[in-house]
Amino acid sequence: MLSLATDLGSEPQRSGTRREHATELVGAFPTAAAGTTLLARRADQAVFGPGEPNEAQVADYWARVDENIAGMRDSVSGWQRFRAKYTPRSLMLEARARHRQRRQLKRQQRQADRARMAERRGGDRTAERQARAARRGGRSRGVRTVDQQASEKQE
Repeated sequence: MLSLATDLGSEPQRSGTRREHATELVGAFPTAAAGTTLLARRADQAVFGPGEPNEAQVADYWARVDENIAGMRDSVSGWQRFRAKYTPRSLMLEARARHRQRRQLKRQQRQADRARMAERRGGDRTAERQARAARRGGRSRGVRTVDQQASEKQE
């Protein structure tokens, strides 16, 4: 339903609960108002409630979804329905959402990898750096001028 709403020109929020989405859709498609909120409540009840819905309840739910989708389509002009049928808006939004999720997952994996590597090294990189500097005589490994190199050789 969110995909159809996007294609029909509504901009539903991508993050939110079913009931929040239903409230947004009620504002955009008033003819489908009662069915949208009912579907959201029934979906939440089926997912979070005790037990599982039987076959008759599932069939009734999907029949109501189809009715609600028809109501959403009937609430807009024929030109908007035609445009919605061929627009890639919802596909693009879904692709962007998947891309964001993949990027976030990769970021989390990199952070976990860094944490594992730090743990393997003992976790304290500062001590390692100080030990290396002490072995070099306290000097940094920065760029040295010719005069500095000559004075080091004379010492």
